[in-house]
Amino acid sequence: MTQENNIKKRLEALSQEKSKLLALRLGISLQQKQQKNDKAILAAFVTTKDEVDEGILRNHLQQRLPQYMIPTTITVLDAIPRTPNGKVDRDALLQIRGEQTHIKTVQQNSEATDEIEQQLLELWRELLEIEIISIDDNFFELGGYSLLAIRMLGRIKEEFDKDLPASIILESPTIAQLAASLRENSVNLFKQTIFTLQEKGNKPPIFCFQVHKFGVITYRYLAEYLGAERPVYGLSLPQELEVKPTNVEDLAQIFVEALMAEHEPPYYLAGMSIAGLIAYEVARQLKANGIDNVHVVLFDTYGPGYPKMIALDKALQQRVLANIRTFLNSETNKIAFLDDMIWRNLYRGRFLFQKLINRFLHRLGLQQDDSVNNLEQEEYVPEQPNREYMGKQIYGEMIELLELEEQYFAEPKPYSGDILLYRSSLQPLRAAYQKNLNWDSLIEGKIIVRNVRGNHSGIMRYPFVKSLAERLNYDLLQLEKTSS
Repeated sequence: MTQENNIKKRLEALSQEKSKLLALRLGISLQQKQQKNDKAILAAFVTTKDEVDEGILRNHLQQRLPQYMIPTTITVLDAIPRTPNGKVDRDALLQIRGEQTHIKTVQQNSEATDEIEQQLLELWRELLEIEIISIDDNFFELGGYSLLAIRMLGRIKEEFDKDLPASIILESPTIAQLAASLRENSVNLFKQTIFTLQEKGNKPPIFCFQVHKFGVITYRYLAEYLGAERPVYGLSLPQELEVKPTNVEDLAQIFVEALMAEHEPPYYLAGMSIAGLIAYEVARQLKANGIDNVHVVLFDTYGPGYPKMIALDKALQQRVLANIRTFLNSETNKIAFLDDMIWRNLYRGRFLFQKLINRFLHRLGLQQDDSVNNLEQEEYVPEQPNREYMGKQIYGEMIELLELEEQYFAEPKPYSGDILLYRSSLQPLRAAYQKNLNWDSLIEGKIIVRNVRGNHSGIMRYPFVKSLAERLNYDLLQLEKTSS
């Protein structure tokens, strides 16, 4: 059986609930694809009587603005176009931006120094849809995102016959750096388990786990918003393993050995979604090795049996009762609670309303069904090796994770310590309400729950990741105080 047929067969064998979970966990890829298709970029328009050096202007902005506010394009105009009533003519500005064929980069050196850099320049121009790129420009600052990075790695595999680890785009985000790694043909890239997301700071580092090859990019924005006071490391399986682990326990053992060899306690262990199981199991094994200064941070990681899907009316009834109990609790900040509840309902309402409108327009033949297009674009395309490579990697590895999760929870695996659980406020609509995401049966210590805005995959993306990082920073400081 071919790999493609094997994956499709495993997809068909998934239960309805597992299929919904797979859709949730693939949400980040589909949403990023839609954002890229819509070409949603931040454009700046500048009016001045003096001559402007775009490089100096961009450097000036980078020193004063967070990364997400740095414009992708900067256009110098003699005057801002206005409508007849004196307001800014946004349509005219969009037309001006649409006429641009390239962006201005900080570095002026766009010339490749050898054939490898030239191939990478051409590849980036194609994927990023930008005409002028410098070999010193940052992939993410040019509008790159995780799904596009996966495509790039697939193309590098085709053109250079090298299967690079996903962490390479985090540690070598420019063409010059990436080309240097390709020239060196460094074996250590494939043996690397721990890599650096943010190296500055004197506070105890936080270690962010990922199970599959491409998930390491998940934590890039979290590391950025956590600031420069605490180092952030990513952990993923090295690509060169004689025997690939087939269960969570063996996966965790590899990370335990790497952690104990390279870092001293305290260990702040974090994981997003299924990767939280790795952080959890690593903590259990470290405790078994006599190390007590261990802290577990889970980002919307589901406990055993969660979510359990029930009838919509029962699910809504459970949530209403839970909200009433929370509101009446004397420790609840009433204003913050109401603000968050209003936000959740407005967010869901807008989403459902837009979905109904799109469905209505699609039936009238006035609009194409984007959700169908997105899913079709994620499917395998045998005639396009890069798309086929990407599809097999993402779908195949996500199914493996679901199977690992089910296997891990087959027997109880209690933990004697506390956990810090960041629970996305937009849980599946039909999920039976469970404040602790079903971790109660395993945790013998305290479960500290923080509700954070966003859905399962969205809490790690802007704008929600910014508030998540602020809350995490505060909580880590409190953990340091109590454990010192």
